[in-house]
Amino acid sequence: MLVLVVMIGLLCCVYVAVQAYQIQNHQRFPWRNYIMSHPRRPATLTDVSYISSWMTFDYINKVFNLPSTYLQQDLQIQNPKYPFITLAQYAKATNTSSSAIIGNVQTILRTYLTSSTPQ
Repeated sequence: MLVLVVMIGLLCCVYVAVQAYQIQNHQRFPWRNYIMSHPRRPATLTDVSYISSWMTFDYINKVFNLPSTYLQQDLQIQNPKYPFITLAQYAKATNTSSSAIIGNVQTILRTYLTSSTPQ
């Protein structure tokens, strides 16, 4: 029995060491290399089409450089989890389809970006 416990302990240590090595060397998350090595540019009007249901309002606010309450006011969001709720979670909470929420957010962003872009 003791041998079994020791073997399980050793296997756990090896597993954790391998996971730490992979994370440290970006083998587990290869997309990080891409993200970290490419300079970020401000989101533009063409990026609005990339809005997806996994995104939180906080993420969208940061990517599109919106005031933190802009979407909350425009969509009249009363959810206490705002801005850390995803579009999908918000759609479910309001009994609305994700595609409808995404469409509304895209329309709001297009309006904001066209009005805030210097002519």
